Amino acid sequence: MSSILTGRRILIIESDYLIALAIANDVRRAGGDIRGPAANLGTTRTFLADPLDGAILDLGLGNQFVYSIAD
Repeated sequence: MSSILTGRRILIIESDYLIALAIANDVRRAGGDIRGPAANLGTTRTFLADPLDGAILDLGLGNQFVYSIAD
C-alpha cells in the first residue's frame, strides 16, 4: 500500500526543534522524503536549490517571515 506522500520531497521550515521533529516524523510516516528542517531563511535557501514537491512553513522565524520563500 502506498502512502499519500510516497516519493514526495517535502521541505520543513520550523524554528522550534521539537515541532520540526514531530512534523518530520509525521511526514516520514506518510512516506515523504524530508528536506530540512530549516530554522532560518539562510538555511532554507540552501534547500531551494533542489526540486521540491511541497513545504510546511512556520511563517515567523524569529524576526523573519518566510513569505518570500513561499512565493
